[in-house]
Amino acid sequence: MMSDKVFLRRRAQICRAGLTAAARRQAAEALALHLPALLAFCAAYNRRHHRQDNSANTDIIAVYYPQGDEIDSRLLIQALQAQGKKPALPALTKADKMVFRLMSGEHSLQRHSLGFYEPPAGAKACLPHIILLPLLAFDACGNRLGRGGGHYDRAIVAMRQQGTNPPLIGLGFNIQELPAWQAEPHDIKLHAVMTETGLRPV
Repeated sequence: MMSDKVFLRRRAQICRAGLTAAARRQAAEALALHLPALLAFCAAYNRRHHRQDNSANTDIIAVYYPQGDEIDSRLLIQALQAQGKKPALPALTKADKMVFRLMSGEHSLQRHSLGFYEPPAGAKACLPHIILLPLLAFDACGNRLGRGGGHYDRAIVAMRQQGTNPPLIGLGFNIQELPAWQAEPHDIKLHAVMTETGLRPV
């Protein structure tokens, strides 16, 4: 199984790295335009799971600051803020535990030793209402290959143990979809994927 994932990661990395700057820019612009569909999907998900929308964290949406050749989420973050939403970014504690902290602005972000940007340690920790995840690859069954550290999987398991189960939406390019593969027991599946062509439940 591990060798299969290594092969899939390499294949996905090659596909994503081959996109032109123009294609990346157009995809980022399209991603932000799909925000209404994203919010409608997540509202329907929460209704089906009997979640009330009057909780304190209803406007908190976890997203990520782009790293490397990931699809650029910055225009989507701006669109979220324009809608009155509160973006939260993943951050790692000294114990290598992922938490989500509110983002006050790009100027305040700090670069982690692993290369990604996160809010400072003093930023407020929170439980997001929706989680938008980066991905290296996805399939039609909702399987996701991420950065490889397993931080999201562990963080989401911990949230579920606390009774919080937000919808999980992967963000990426259409070209990152691969034929379905066998997930491992610890892998957490997505509820939907949003690419430049729109939002697709999986």
